[in-house]
Amino acid sequence: MRSLRQKIIVIIFSVLYVAFLAYMIYQSLSSADNSSEQSGMISEFLSQFEMFAKMQENGTLDGFVRKFIGHYLEFVVLGAFGYMIFSNAIDNEYSYLINCGAGLVSCAAVELSQNFAAGRAASFFDITLDFQGYLTALSVLTIIVLIICSARKQDPSLTIKSFSFSMPAYILAIVPFSFYSGNQFGCFVAFFTFLSAFLVCTLTAAIIFLVKRKAASKKRSKRRK
Repeated sequence: MRSLRQKIIVIIFSVLYVAFLAYMIYQSLSSADNSSEQSGMISEFLSQFEMFAKMQENGTLDGFVRKFIGHYLEFVVLGAFGYMIFSNAIDNEYSYLINCGAGLVSCAAVELSQNFAAGRAASFFDITLDFQGYLTALSVLTIIVLIICSARKQDPSLTIKSFSFSMPAYILAIVPFSFYSGNQFGCFVAFFTFLSAFLVCTLTAAIIFLVKRKAASKKRSKRRK
């Protein structure tokens, strides 16, 4: 039974999810010339800063804007919305798996819509890049939830079990990048996605260890009494 607070959260973030997804699909339907113009405007703004000015000189800034900001970071935002929806709407171990499925469908919808835009076409590489952004948001928010559960001494077992069911999705997103070893942004994003998932697993192992250690300590103290 969902509480009123959870229902409100689901409604708010569902609206945000749909609105942001619609915006990305709308952007994907713009022509190649319009897309390049928008990326150029962002690149021009970023080039005012020293770090990005060097990337402009090296000729890598446009790729950074298009791939890292235009794909990866946008889906980090969408993934955060998705987490807030499914973690409050579904109270079982399949919430992450369903969330990953919704994320993958959203990534495919955004990329495939480019086939209807002049001078643009969908890319499998971009779909996996988008999906990694989505998964990174899930990982980071899971880390935050696990830390909060640990601080409040709450049982994190459902979150841990649910996240473990989604691990095949991380493999699905990361493995294809082995075929794109020449793409520096792709390799960086793949590594960051792997790192975020690894941190979740490490934190999970630490929490399980501490919980078992505490339970064993209680048993020993009861025996002594």
